[in-house]
Amino acid sequence: MGGACGTSKKKNVSAESNTSTESLKSLSHSLAITGRYHRPPKKLEEDYSVTSTVLGTGYNGSVFQAKGKKDRPGTYAVKGFCLQGIEANKKADLRREVEIFLAMDHPHVARLVDVYEDATQLYLVMECMEGGELFERVQKLKTFSEKDAAHAVWQMLLAVNYLHRHDVVHRDLKLENFLFERQDNDHLKLIDFGFSKVYEADTKMELSCGTLAYVAPEVLFQSYTSQCDLWSMGVIAFILLLGYMPFSGTDEKQKNLIMQGQYKKKQPHWDRISSLSRSFISALMEVDPLKRLTAEQALKHPWIAKRDQSGHRYVTPIGEIEKDPNHAISVLNVDEMTVGALCAFAQASRFRRACMSLMAWSLTPQERSQVRDAFIELDTHREGTISLEELRRVLMEKFELDPHRSEQVVESLAVTNRDCIHYSEFLAAMVSTRISLNENHFAATFRRFDTENKGFLTNKDFSLVLGDSFSNEEINQVVEAMEANASGEIAYDQFVKYLKGDGHLDFEDALTDDQAQDAEGSQGVAERKRTLLKSATDGLADKNGDDLARIISSVQPGGGLSEKDRLLSKQSSDAKSRGCSLQ
Repeated sequence: MGGACGTSKKKNVSAESNTSTESLKSLSHSLAITGRYHRPPKKLEEDYSVTSTVLGTGYNGSVFQAKGKKDRPGTYAVKGFCLQGIEANKKADLRREVEIFLAMDHPHVARLVDVYEDATQLYLVMECMEGGELFERVQKLKTFSEKDAAHAVWQMLLAVNYLHRHDVVHRDLKLENFLFERQDNDHLKLIDFGFSKVYEADTKMELSCGTLAYVAPEVLFQSYTSQCDLWSMGVIAFILLLGYMPFSGTDEKQKNLIMQGQYKKKQPHWDRISSLSRSFISALMEVDPLKRLTAEQALKHPWIAKRDQSGHRYVTPIGEIEKDPNHAISVLNVDEMTVGALCAFAQASRFRRACMSLMAWSLTPQERSQVRDAFIELDTHREGTISLEELRRVLMEKFELDPHRSEQVVESLAVTNRDCIHYSEFLAAMVSTRISLNENHFAATFRRFDTENKGFLTNKDFSLVLGDSFSNEEINQVVEAMEANASGEIAYDQFVKYLKGDGHLDFEDALTDDQAQDAEGSQGVAERKRTLLKSATDGLADKNGDDLARIISSVQPGGGLSEKDRLLSKQSSDAKSRGCSLQ
């Protein structure tokens, strides 16, 4: 598949064993998947206007620009696939690609916003990466400065480490498959999962695929692991730093050079780059995959770990955290507002949390950009999720929250999050405290539950989208709390009223007051913020509070429905996604 706005030329395509969505459940909750996969009567044209502007052309066709309608403002990228007469193996490849892409949830991976399927067509709606390909910037600049190259490679490695830690191999990493979010920033995201595969540890893959200039030696020998992606990262770093391709000549000549690891060290280009960058390239473009750096090891390499971060929000190097974890955690670049929002999120009912997580997929790139660096900083292992154990340590060691309250936050989040917080769940926690809510967010969430486009919701809609993560009894209780009519129908206004709850925003307003009271001095403000953070966890003691409801209620004036957090203590079963596979 062509990328969100990029081009992609592929070679050696053949079918492999299918990937089930169930095997991807560790990457993203099924709610996020089913809420974005639409079948009739939902139609693409109801939500998006597809233009004739071609954003990119790849192996499977073109990607077109689209404009969002109603509650989906902004510009998107749409890719269409014809399902009529498609061969079984190609349909299997398409299924695998869509399932993997749907499960991706990381700041440096392009987001698949919606999928629409009918009897003849399948459409993928992706965020539009308006900044263009990394390849195009390289062509324009010829080479990157070491500072810019290291920052770019660090972002790419975060994406690769996320994939590998969740048993996904990309198999077509190249400059063209990393795109910039906007023309005026340098935020990179990975696209194109056409060759991606969920793999089993200690199992070798055999399909020869990808783009020759970036392909690893072991891929040519048709016996490889996820380490093939790290060779490709070495090629990317090589091009960014040196401005030319490491291998040239006919395809046969390039294959021989790749298998021997004989890349060109042109003078004076090679000697001009730093010894650390040369060491980094050599460690990745190592013929033996067992000696080649892993993604995690590459993140710890001095060229990445000690890179110049001036001009960017400082992110603590992973090696520094491991070397002295107590000190590193105590000085993490995370503020009270972010952690306070997570504490408030922990107090919300499971159903509200589920709704807000679904709402997070409707946030714009600009809205997500306000908090994504904080997510990466809290993801101390750089695996693409926030460990609840690490969050507990941050609460105790950086914000001086007592062990009992810290444990309450972690236990409350663990009810639905098991042992980690995914990116979209983090975004959901930030909604209204760090990200301002508007009517579009509520409308988009309502429409994701309204799978049959009826204009109202029923038990059936909630059951379909929520899957097995909520029992029928729990859903009935929620529907009752929403004051459904005699026919069991919930109107939009009732849905929004329920999400907003009642009460007033305490934590955010108090912090704003703090910032205005300069007379207190920085020490007094800091102390008061710690007190407010502790108060943000008070509701966990009796489970009667729902601070998220109070936060949401500040979006628009008006009352709301009072509700006890009666669903919070019930342990969630693993969700099974529904309706997200091609039939």
